[in-house]
Amino acid sequence: MRHTTRFKVLSHAAIILILASGCGQGRQDAAQADSDSIAEAVPEAETFSTPDLVWKDLKGNVESVATVYTSDEDPANVNSDSIRFNPEGRISAYYSYYTLDGKRILAEGAEFAYNAKGENLPAKATGEADYILRIERDDQGRITAYSRTHPQMTDSDTDYRETYVWDEQGRIHSQEISGWEAQSYTVNHYGPDGELVKSVTTSSEPGYESTATSTYEYTARDSHGNWTERIATDTIEATDEGQKRNHTVRRTERRSIRYRA
Repeated sequence: MRHTTRFKVLSHAAIILILASGCGQGRQDAAQADSDSIAEAVPEAETFSTPDLVWKDLKGNVESVATVYTSDEDPANVNSDSIRFNPEGRISAYYSYYTLDGKRILAEGAEFAYNAKGENLPAKATGEADYILRIERDDQGRITAYSRTHPQMTDSDTDYRETYVWDEQGRIHSQEISGWEAQSYTVNHYGPDGELVKSVTTSSEPGYESTATSTYEYTARDSHGNWTERIATDTIEATDEGQKRNHTVRRTERRSIRYRA
């Protein structure tokens, strides 16, 4: 969903997704995804978890997740992303889309491979530019950085990097993003059940600074206990070219999740 050089738009999209940004198919066929009912008791078998699944706020033997982001401010501007996981629960593919003039356009996509040590190999992105994507991990296998560079350009405006700091409970505590002469820093806050309830993002770029406080209301879950719909409310306090511009935006995020048998 990073389809603009204005970080005031970019920062909120990146909070949600990474690889930073975003599904392609929107909601999948009902036969492919679990129902969006409020979760019943989660079976013992659903304790299957990996750092990559936790990174995307998922549990259970998930094969893929497709997320659609719709803003009340501009319902026609729909962003989406799709992520696949291999049987070991590590990310194997990622595709991000945005909408322009009513058409869905591929912003970025990649297939991720691993070497014999389980380390991510650099991946060539498909989409609007031929970027090289890299994922870095710590000794516990958790994603600590994601970056994109252009192999034939040295201009820093073409580079993008996300870094993640994990807390003692194995959740993402903070995220820092830099690229396109812009920077942002996000701190996450979790409720008693360990679910994300608030995030605070400060961002800056030439002529623009903002602080965005995002709160999350979970409105639907599947039978595995994963959320399938939530409402994000972004309260933004910004200074744009010297002018104060404060406003609130509501965003609906819907996920379709496919599980392995």
